[in-house]
Amino acid sequence: MNTLKKIAFISLEGTYAFNKIGGIDSIIRRLTKEYSGMSIECYLLSFNSITENTEEVFHNVFEIKLKSLNHCLAFIKNQEIKESIIVYLPFKERIKFLFTNKKVFSRFHILITVYNSCLIKRLILFFESIISYRNGYKICLSSRIYKWMRIFSSKSILLIPPVDDTFFNEKKVSKRSIKKIAFMGRLDYGKGADIAVDFFKYINEHYKDLQCYVFGYPWAQDPFSRKLHSYLSNQKQINYVETKLLKYDKKVDDFLKVTIDKIDLFILPYRFMHSTIDTPLVPLEILARGKNFIGPRIGVLKDLVPDNHLLLKQSNIGNIELFKSVQYYFDNINDYYSQNIKLIDKLNYKTSSVSIQLLKYLLEK
Repeated sequence: MNTLKKIAFISLEGTYAFNKIGGIDSIIRRLTKEYSGMSIECYLLSFNSITENTEEVFHNVFEIKLKSLNHCLAFIKNQEIKESIIVYLPFKERIKFLFTNKKVFSRFHILITVYNSCLIKRLILFFESIISYRNGYKICLSSRIYKWMRIFSSKSILLIPPVDDTFFNEKKVSKRSIKKIAFMGRLDYGKGADIAVDFFKYINEHYKDLQCYVFGYPWAQDPFSRKLHSYLSNQKQINYVETKLLKYDKKVDDFLKVTIDKIDLFILPYRFMHSTIDTPLVPLEILARGKNFIGPRIGVLKDLVPDNHLLLKQSNIGNIELFKSVQYYFDNINDYYSQNIKLIDKLNYKTSSVSIQLLKYLLEK
């Protein structure tokens, strides 16, 4: 029986928000909405705010802006919140938290979202996680973070980022003769948006039985992103759909489902993974709709495809190699349909399942 009544999430202001649409935002929104239905109150605490404010953003889910980390800790103590999850602390706050007398508070857990490519920095983070969160769980959002973390701590758990249950349904293979391929995501250098665009230009020049789409949006602070957005907005060869989705509502999920369903195969040529959570949500959402993507053999992407034919060595992600993989996929598309179902069952990442997985750990003492 569930005896947990309250959960807190703690982070620097601006890291996430219930109604934003980034990776961390989506994960926390999906989990807290599920816990809300279990009569668990969820407090999304952020610090470094000029003014303090409380808003109930969903039934039993409260977004609370406070001035400092100490104010967050005081709130947790006063509200007698038994389980708290740290999402992100800047370096100075991490040092303060390291020397905080946590015995007077609830149990603290840490959400580890990024796999640092620098071995020294990675080891520092892992050892810091062990010291600062001795009694709490290290919640690892990818298999490679988990494999590293469990070497140092038995209280490490793997949590695949959840995707809303409504995304999962059995889709039949498209019979249309003109196939559609697409890039979906922020127009980001790390996500390889320009590699996808170059490939689509190559396809338009050489193959007429493939239609190419980009569903994306620019990052206002990034010159690379703005330049690529400007190019896409002023050309006609590639179907560019600017996804102006700044805040979450049900229409966002509906748009994602319709978009994924209309595409036969996605091209996601990541250059690196540290500009996103280590198990990115876009590939998971694509898989949930019964579709697949082609990408590089880096990070945990190998865990998100049915077989290695859809992954290329990063040095080989050129137009010809990408086209060979696309051709192979469409030649064998019927086989991938059944493989997808097995992979989805193995990953077990419906929000209803992931929320229960985490809750079981939070209930353990």
